[in-house]
Amino acid sequence: MTAPSIVDQQIIGRALHAVAEEMGINLLRNAFSSIVREAKDMSTALFDANGVLIAQPDHIPILLSAMTTAIGACLQRFDPDQMTEDTVLVTNDPYRGCHHLNDIALFMPVFAEGKRIAFVGSIAHHIDVGGAAPGILPHASEIYEEGKIIPPTRMRLEKGRFPALFEQLITANVRVPDETMGDLNAQLVALFSGRSRLQSLAKRYGVETICSTMTSLVAASESVMTATLEAMDDFDVEGSAWLDDDGIGGPPMVVRTRLTKTGGKLIIDFAGTDDQRPCMMNANLSSTLGAVWTIIRQVLGAGIEMWHNAGAVRPIEVRVPEGSFLNPVPPASVHGRIITAYRVYDAVMDALQKAIPERVMATGFNSSICLAISRMREGRFDIFVEVLSGGWGGRNGSDGPSALPFPLSNCSNAPTEYVERQFPFLRIRSYGLEPNSAGAGKWRGGAGEVREYDVLEDNVLVTVFTDRFKYGAPGALGGENGLPGRIEVERGNELIPLSSKTGFMLKAGDRLRMVGGGGGGYGLASERAESASLADRVSGLVAVAEPAM
Repeated sequence: MTAPSIVDQQIIGRALHAVAEEMGINLLRNAFSSIVREAKDMSTALFDANGVLIAQPDHIPILLSAMTTAIGACLQRFDPDQMTEDTVLVTNDPYRGCHHLNDIALFMPVFAEGKRIAFVGSIAHHIDVGGAAPGILPHASEIYEEGKIIPPTRMRLEKGRFPALFEQLITANVRVPDETMGDLNAQLVALFSGRSRLQSLAKRYGVETICSTMTSLVAASESVMTATLEAMDDFDVEGSAWLDDDGIGGPPMVVRTRLTKTGGKLIIDFAGTDDQRPCMMNANLSSTLGAVWTIIRQVLGAGIEMWHNAGAVRPIEVRVPEGSFLNPVPPASVHGRIITAYRVYDAVMDALQKAIPERVMATGFNSSICLAISRMREGRFDIFVEVLSGGWGGRNGSDGPSALPFPLSNCSNAPTEYVERQFPFLRIRSYGLEPNSAGAGKWRGGAGEVREYDVLEDNVLVTVFTDRFKYGAPGALGGENGLPGRIEVERGNELIPLSSKTGFMLKAGDRLRMVGGGGGGYGLASERAESASLADRVSGLVAVAEPAM
């Protein structure tokens, strides 16, 4: 197989990346649920004929690992040489590559000139996959409570649609069948569009050229990452981070890591991390890898010309002890794995602050507020799922951003108009920034966000999981910590504080307030050149919706 020229590699490589991006656009345009269409909690990717990652756009960084490990599990179980154009693979099993049961992954082989040249994949967070409660399960202790497990499964499409039996099994076991099947069909649309674009590229450039370009792109990324590591001084540093608690009354859950860089290799070892617990805050191996790979892309890969594919992580070895809460033994629950993945991210960044402080930001709130508000009316569930954020950490040369999606998430919040139209039992009262929540420093952290919901009906359930309600985000190099977050309910003259991992039944007239914490500061506050306080900067930015008269 002849390697493509540098020019062809660039042109075809960008075309392949565009295929993956267009798949994501088509998924979003056809999605049904708020968590996919509005929050954009999904991703798409392109793999070579053997399941090696070639292109994945900047959707949800934590999903960098999910499709890679999930397609690996599918291809290990099913011989790709036995697949045809109407084959589709599906799984949501966290112990076979996915992250948690709500993330359902689909894959489809792509053929051109009678040869399998690639796979296309899509993954999306589904509002409900069964389980003990709608949306979020703050008290899950084992995976069977989370919903229906779909092991790696091979199906044959029927005239371009899922088999009728599969649709029946899904819709019979979820609370919002229209949204679930609607989002699954949107994922399928994305696969069809990716397949069509790839076949057009193969027709234009030739099958051999497309396949050899994929191989070259992966090799090029591995070479660039190796060279990047070789250009850095060797180091051996340690870091740690911790969850406030496990959500069931236990103490903090501690992540410990050691980073050893020698030449063009980097070892990230999580030995010493706490053992798994009977709670939802365990993170399966794929989620732990996703957090690590995100750092590789954001920190080590920043500012260099590199294709972000499977080659970029090959010089990095990740060691995660089995039985720890970063690589639990089934049937441990992993429902809340995103928060734990952030502590993986924080621990590795804590170590890197000691090795390359000029390239690493202070810690952000880094605890996506995962919120589900639901009610049943006339035998039908309405489930609103949203992901809120807080402040990022300051960094060398700039303040931390305020109220932006965090490094592993990138989820958007839902527009007020959409929420109030789609879920008439809620009204957005206000949305803005939390003054004085950011950690001070030469470069201050970002402010947390505040979002208030007026509840208009009785028997509305809110479930939530997040973290950093006890300890604020740490500052770096003398910077101060950000303020913790909080959740509270105003009920008449009573203020009811809620824990960070809980469920609570709301009544008509309640006001639910979600407050994200601030990011840590970077450097000594005494070295800050400007004197204006953050409160001055954010005053007047809180938008309040007055009640209709």
